Amino acid sequence: MSANLTIDDLKKQDKDLADEVLKHHPRFASHADELNLFIGQADSLINDVERLLVEVASLEEYEWLRETALKWQAIYSTIFNVPRNVQIPPPSKDLKSPPSVILNEPELNKRLAQKAYRLSKTRKVRKLLKEAEALQKGIHSTTEEMMRDWHHAQIEFASEVLDGVVHFVRHLAASSYPRLQQVWLREAKLLKAYCIWEGREGNQWNEKGDYFQACDQIRQMLVARDIKKISLNDFSEAKAYLETNYLNEAGKLDPVKAKSLKDTRAYQVWVSGGESDPPAYNYEIAETYLKLFYENIIPAVTKNDQEKILLVLKAFNYCCSLGYRYRIINCFEVALAIYFLDPEIIEELWKKTEDWEKAKGCSAPTSWTTSVAVSPPWPPYFVIPAECVGKFEGQGRNISFRGVMTSLQKEALQARLNLPEQIAAIEALFEQSRLLRKDYTL
Repeated sequence: MSANLTIDDLKKQDKDLADEVLKHHPRFASHADELNLFIGQADSLINDVERLLVEVASLEEYEWLRETALKWQAIYSTIFNVPRNVQIPPPSKDLKSPPSVILNEPELNKRLAQKAYRLSKTRKVRKLLKEAEALQKGIHSTTEEMMRDWHHAQIEFASEVLDGVVHFVRHLAASSYPRLQQVWLREAKLLKAYCIWEGREGNQWNEKGDYFQACDQIRQMLVARDIKKISLNDFSEAKAYLETNYLNEAGKLDPVKAKSLKDTRAYQVWVSGGESDPPAYNYEIAETYLKLFYENIIPAVTKNDQEKILLVLKAFNYCCSLGYRYRIINCFEVALAIYFLDPEIIEELWKKTEDWEKAKGCSAPTSWTTSVAVSPPWPPYFVIPAECVGKFEGQGRNISFRGVMTSLQKEALQARLNLPEQIAAIEALFEQSRLLRKDYTL
């Protein structure tokens, strides 16, 4: 909306959009994408009408704006099947009537022609409304179409929560969390990418660019301060929900409670991987992700623990690192991170990685899964500490660690070494395992 918009500009927009309704309304019933695009343009027109209704100085202009508002309100409810209440304030006492002058015949003809055109347009719209209502009643949706419409509505709702339009704390009860769990992050990203494309002038298609921009917009919400203006007490409902539904008394993922959660993710891994990987592998991927997220999110929030926050974000990074095949993050999990994780710690983790890249002259690994470092020849009979079994490997001049190395694991490894070069290699491995590239966080 332009601050310099005039009544004449608005009249032209109204004419163009009304002509389009008359011409294309039959297509709207079966082409939701065209309808949504048109509604966006009509919304902009109505917003301008509402603004000018309180700014206009002429009674004549006020009357035109009021008639236009009522006309579009009717179009919304009948053709679009979307209720739209247009705000129409009462006319101000300061509104000026046209000056009293004698109108000559050409001026009268011009006025009458304008009124006749407006009445003609109103008559056509009324007729159109009746036709559209009958047409809409005659078009039946299949069960599949209704289910698809419902799920698309869920995706829009989840996207609004991630954006803060619907606030996770102020607007949602725990009973509504499953609605967010039914939407995958990838679906919210695709919707946002579509909106970016739709809002671009000329609707030029830029598939990858729009998708990456959508990812960045969601990622930036992790450090958006306004959305996090809540207290620790606001996390209590989500905490109770997590503990009741997924965790045992020790705060670990409960295999019985979380069975459905694990089955759903394993299936998504299988589908995303081309339906070719063995079930055990799919379940391993799903369980690794779920443990990383669900066993760390509560202390990450309640204790503001940097290591736990890193592990939660590494869970998201873990999924991204596998060639974008395992798209198993849902919008409930992302909402918890957006609303409750400390933005300063997240920025600090990103900054550490940027500094590491500058110092090393190379990009940080995009994967959390395996970190590799070069060391002096590794002791052939090195006994791996119990806390590192299945994670650490040393052979020849290469050592590796699977996952995120904790301070305790680093100290346990270093305690069994004598050479400073080997101890330094473990330090390098520890540091590398804890890097978090911003562009791979979500």
